Amino acid sequence: RPETPTPPEMTACSAMGSYVRTVTLVSFEVGGRPPRALVLGTGLCALLAVVFAVLLPLAPVFVNTPTVRWPVDPARPASTMLTVTAYRPAELDVRFSCRAVRAASESDHIATVVSTINPVLPEAADLGLVVRVNNLEKDLRLTVDAVGSRLLSAQVPTEGDCAYRVHGDSHEGLVVTRDGVELGRGPSGVLPDVDMLVTSVGTLPDATTADLGVALRLDDEFATSPSGLKTVLTVLLVLALAGVGVGLWQLDTAVPRVPVARRWPRPHLADGVVLIATVVWMLLAPSTDDDGYYAAMATNSRLTGYVGNYYQLYDQSFTPITWFYQLLAWWQSIAGTTPVAQRMLALAMGLATWCAVRTFVSSALRHGPQLAENPAASSVTEPLTPAYSRLVSQLAPGVAAVAFLTWWMPSDMGVRPEGAVALLAVLALLGVRLALRRQRLLAAFGASAAAGLALATHTTGFV
Repeated sequence: RPETPTPPEMTACSAMGSYVRTVTLVSFEVGGRPPRALVLGTGLCALLAVVFAVLLPLAPVFVNTPTVRWPVDPARPASTMLTVTAYRPAELDVRFSCRAVRAASESDHIATVVSTINPVLPEAADLGLVVRVNNLEKDLRLTVDAVGSRLLSAQVPTEGDCAYRVHGDSHEGLVVTRDGVELGRGPSGVLPDVDMLVTSVGTLPDATTADLGVALRLDDEFATSPSGLKTVLTVLLVLALAGVGVGLWQLDTAVPRVPVARRWPRPHLADGVVLIATVVWMLLAPSTDDDGYYAAMATNSRLTGYVGNYYQLYDQSFTPITWFYQLLAWWQSIAGTTPVAQRMLALAMGLATWCAVRTFVSSALRHGPQLAENPAASSVTEPLTPAYSRLVSQLAPGVAAVAFLTWWMPSDMGVRPEGAVALLAVLALLGVRLALRRQRLLAAFGASAAAGLALATHTTGFV
């Protein structure tokens, strides 16, 4: 029998030839070669995007350096709590006069002139800065203790006025002076903790900050704003990625292909079950400790200007894992912070994940291998019967729904970012399948983008 040309579609048939079923796995025709300029331009954009992405984290930023001054009224100082994010300031400047020392001594035999930590704690002198005055003896004795070292123990002049100063930064450490003369020095680069600002001074008529004043330059390194160079690199990176996307789209259209009809999954009972189950679970699911934890991080980001670990690690920045918390903070400003309102994001992502799963399963059933092994002969394959194929098509959405709800309901109805990671992971999987089935570069680009965004969503995005 004369041979006939093989059609572009790949076919599967039984060994005996009694039943033949055509299955389109890859539908394209070999056409002309894409323009060389288009290929080079797309490659150049990709190379520039990599360069800009490497340079972006190294670009300088403007760091916020707020300064706290206390007391508000030096004539009537009042102790106050002051929780510093990094516990220790970047720079400290404490000033007090002999008049303030004598005023403090009138309140108690051992009085506190100024302290950056609760002075009654046994470990106060080991953690913070404590300036005390002792009037148990005939003369007043001033002591300055900081981070485990006694910097000064000296008598206070009985007449006239004088000016004490305790100054320190992260390089030189603390230095104690009186009227400009150095009296004591602490270890280099060591500053005291700051939990509060305490004084025993009640009233100090006509006082100024020279009589009693504290200035703290805080370490707020995570509250930054981009420099001009960083902004330019960001814009160039976005443009380069857009150029890559446009170039890949043009490369895809430059190769002629047989048109493939786009078919969405048919509605199934499993779709209604998933919709009802997720909505009901949004209303009934118990809250977890992480719901409050992550919600507080998002709420605090609107006040601090960055996403930090609010409850631990000194509120260190979560960069680059921040976009989800910023999205949650934006949603909180619209819907509020009640449990159900915050779960609406999880509901939307869960339903979107289910839609992606349904699309992937439907595509796999339509375009996947249609052969079943014949146990009688390992080298011979037989096609699935139409009845069996219909049964698989009807049961597959239900099986997928059971697997999806079993995994998603216990873990993702809350404010944690795993729901976003799951959505992006399924989209990446769907993009890879589309890229392989239709030989589309743009689909592979989209899958890579989804995977990269999942990586910047949470540590589970690494998986």
